[in-house]
Amino acid sequence: MEPDPATAPHVRWIFEQRLAGRSVASIARALNDNGVPCPSGADPARNPHRSGQRWMLITVAAILANPRYTGRQVWNRQRTDRDAPWQGKLRSTPRDPAVERLH
Repeated sequence: MEPDPATAPHVRWIFEQRLAGRSVASIARALNDNGVPCPSGADPARNPHRSGQRWMLITVAAILANPRYTGRQVWNRQRTDRDAPWQGKLRSTPRDPAVERLH
């Protein structure tokens, strides 16, 4: 996976600013003030449901939490039967043995 040459410098800058102690709101404001295109503005075909006009707080926060950017992305992980979402669910209330015998 290769970084996008047009957007990678902005992503690096976002992380540098956050590590320097700037707030997410301050980062979003600076990106907008400097005319940096937001993700949907930089690639409208990929984000047709977004306006593409401004950086939003949630966009900056999503970039900062993105596993691909933070190094927490796990490759080649496959779901197994024991990971199936319908197995191993806990009941919200304990079973009553008296009621269980009636069924």
